[in-house]
Order: sequence, then structure tokens, then C-alpha cells
Amino acid sequence: MKHYQKFMAGFLALSLAALLWIPATAEEPVIVKAYTLSETPQQNGVINEEPAEPAFWELPQVPAGQTLHTQGSLILKNTTGLTAQMTLDTVSLPYDHPEALEYLNHLTITVKDGDKILYDGPYSRINDENGLQIDLELESGATKTYTIQLRCDFSYTGELADASQYIAWMFSAASVTEETPTQPVQQQLPTDAMLLLCIAGGLVLVCAIAGGVRVYLKSRRHDR
Repeated sequence: MKHYQKFMAGFLALSLAALLWIPATAEEPVIVKAYTLSETPQQNGVINEEPAEPAFWELPQVPAGQTLHTQGSLILKNTTGLTAQMTLDTVSLPYDHPEALEYLNHLTITVKDGDKILYDGPYSRINDENGLQIDLELESGATKTYTIQLRCDFSYTGELADASQYIAWMFSAASVTEETPTQPVQQQLPTDAMLLLCIAGGLVLVCAIAGGVRVYLKSRRHDR
């Protein structure tokens, strides 16, 4: 009986640990987000998000005075058969949510292209004229990766539960048409001018033949 009780106690402990572990793993932040430009049967470009869950920069939850040491990857892919221009149109900041916008004022986002910093400033200013600009040409099958990090300053005193809002990054794409080099246009003379040139050429030819005949006849007369 004692062995059975010990077995049941161990089984319940393991079950409880498993139940506690499941939510923890489910709440792991998404650190890689891909936007893939694909083709429909009608050859219209469609941008798919992979995965569908928000990345940590789309649902930021960095406490005051902390830096999120996790580095995220934002990936743009072109799987179409054409060269495409992919553009970040806007980041949908919660302008109608004062608590969330105040949090984003204290949250710094850093976006890099390799070692080059594209934007390093308040998340709330990312759409400004001097904010984040992503506009690049991707050949068929090409991939581009950007890295993202977040940090929140010490002066933030709000509640993350009220301030954390989903922030969508809106991308668009357009096919790039390659211009064929223009051939030099050969200038053509008007039809009337061509006709006059032909007549003039014919007259010159007739005069030359007539002159030749005269010379020939004169030489025959002298020979007689």
C-alpha cells in the first residue's frame, strides 16, 4: 500500500510539473518573424507572416530599466519568379491608446542591417520622417535579414499589463520591371524627298549614259 501511495504521489508531482511547464513554454516570445512574398495562381503577390504569432517587438513587454538581450530576426523573402520591391509602409502604433503610447515613449528599439544601424530611438517615433526606412529590391529567391533589440528606461512607472499592445508591421511589395535598352531611331527622310532623290539619281545616271554614248560615237567618227 505504501508503495502504491508513493507511486501516486510521484505521478501527481510529475503531472503537476508538466502542467506548470506547458504554459511557460507556450509563452516563449517569438524571436524570428518572416514576411514572405509569394504568388497566387493569378500571379498576384501575397505577403505571408510566419509564424502568425506576434514577435516580441510586435507585443513588447520589457520592464522598466531592463534590456531584452534576446536579438530578434526580421526576415524578408521573395519566393516569386520576379524581382520585387518590398517596403515597410508603416508600423501600426497605438495612437488611440495613451498608456501604450507612453510606454513606447520609454521603450527604445534598435533595428540593424548587419552592423549598420537603421534606427535606434523611441519606439513611438519609428514612423517619423527620420524613423525606420525599409525599402529594398529583392531578386527572385532572395532573402534579407534585419536584427531587432529592445530596452526600456528606468523612468517608466506604468503598468505593462495596461500598456502592452499588439503592433503590426505593414509591408507591401511591387514587381520591378526591367527596362530594355532603347534602340537608336534611324531618321527617315520624308517620302517626297526620297522620290526627288530617286529622280535626281536617275537623271544623273541617264546623263552619264548619254555622255558615254556621245563619246563613243565621236570616237567612231574619228576612226573613219
